[in-house]
Amino acid sequence: MRFIVCRASYASYDPASPCEGAIEISVPVIERRTYKSFEEYDLESPRWRTVGFLEEGTEHKVTPQGIQRRMGVRKEWAIDLEGLEELMKFIDTHGRCVVEPFIEEYPTITIYDSYLE
Repeated sequence: MRFIVCRASYASYDPASPCEGAIEISVPVIERRTYKSFEEYDLESPRWRTVGFLEEGTEHKVTPQGIQRRMGVRKEWAIDLEGLEELMKFIDTHGRCVVEPFIEEYPTITIYDSYLE
């Protein structure tokens, strides 16, 4: 299973690999809003917005949770781990980690090597 992996000590994407075996991947940036329709978003958006939801991004769709669109891609580091045993070995090697469910396409492992709020 592929995980996005990062370190708490990195403020955002860092060009240095967060751990041995990590590979650089491109991940789609999906903007999600809880509006029921594109029209509702356009009507209720702040006045400083000058374009409608459908005028930016690609792959627009309505989901049970709201509306979404793809806003490009971003670089991330990822690691492939096969099963719970490898995940536990990874945690033993790197110390405290926070494992989060799917944010975009992949679950995320944050190596907790610094303070996070």
